[in-house]
Amino acid sequence: MSPILGILASGISAHLGVSNILGYINLGAQTEQATVNGDFTYMVGQVATSTEAYLTQLSATKTINWQRKLNSAGSDIARGVATDSSGNVYISGIANSDALIAKYNSSGTIQWQNKFVGTATEGFYKTFVDSSNNVYGFGVQNSNTVIAIKYNSSGTIQFQNQYNLTTGAVAYAGSVDSSGNVYVAGYYNGAQNGFVMKTNSSGVVTWTRGLTGGGEGQVNTPKVDSSGNVYVGFTQASGGRKSGVAKYNSSGVIQWQRQVNLASGDPLSIDIDSSGNVYAISVGNNLLKYNSSGTLQWQRVFTGTTIGFTGVYYSNGNIYLTGLFDTNGGIFIVKDDGSGTGTYTLGTYSITYAAGSLTDTAGGATDSAVTVTASTASGTGSASTLTDSAASNTLTKVTI
Repeated sequence: MSPILGILASGISAHLGVSNILGYINLGAQTEQATVNGDFTYMVGQVATSTEAYLTQLSATKTINWQRKLNSAGSDIARGVATDSSGNVYISGIANSDALIAKYNSSGTIQWQNKFVGTATEGFYKTFVDSSNNVYGFGVQNSNTVIAIKYNSSGTIQFQNQYNLTTGAVAYAGSVDSSGNVYVAGYYNGAQNGFVMKTNSSGVVTWTRGLTGGGEGQVNTPKVDSSGNVYVGFTQASGGRKSGVAKYNSSGVIQWQRQVNLASGDPLSIDIDSSGNVYAISVGNNLLKYNSSGTLQWQRVFTGTTIGFTGVYYSNGNIYLTGLFDTNGGIFIVKDDGSGTGTYTLGTYSITYAAGSLTDTAGGATDSAVTVTASTASGTGSASTLTDSAASNTLTKVTI
């Protein structure tokens, strides 16, 4: 792949050098996640000047087509975004202490919005859409119980399940394979134990595995390949805080685990491509690529200002990195074959993209079976009445 030279944008200069960064997008708002559907890029998060959830659609040239916000009487945030085969887009999050999920069409018109209400704080961290356009919300109920709720494309609940591991359980994320099996990942026992769980299409548990070490363990972003293998990011504290990537087969047998030393000790967010390569980012500023056998292919690091990545999404050879840039959220778009480097000036900030130096070793987390008690979630799903209106986030972008 040929190196990409430089970046240009009005009011933003670039130092021309060998680079594989395609661009940077900033909405002046907290960005939680991004996804791509065809020519459109979707970003979700929280409006910087208020406590409202937002959804923004960008064009192929990364200009704003439309953006919407949802507002209740309390604090609202969109944490997850996914699209279906018809181009509709779904967001999930928290609205005034209730779990929120909403559907928009590709033109930005809201189709429905639903809330799930229990006896305490509920919230969806991430959402996922399956091949039949069913949509799933993954999160927490009553502050300590994992929930997974399945809706059809009209917003009618198909199942609402809760999974009790022990106290203090949270589902960070989930996904669904082509057969409708559901995968949920998070932590329990007050963030001391991480887990990944597989259920069938009805939400009945097939297997659950735990990853932990040194009294700390969290698991994030389960991703499933075409053979049913499951990849996760994790953290454990045995021998010092470490973050890593693990691969399980379809039966829940661990195939390999790798880890790197990170001071934050947060679970890596990951995505995979069609060949089973894994792209992993730290909450700090590192990007790593492993192949399907667990061999590190390359690593990169961003330096020069405060960067805190929270999510990664792979699409058509591009890697979308969401998170914090200084005090604003945004997306870095990267295309890298392992040789990319570069130095950029974004406003008053100088950003360097270079080879990383984290030590990659065999993972030291303890993998074990976990007992889960599944039952119908005790909350109630109903139509939500949040105010849907146009958002006014301001776009700043750096593109080729």
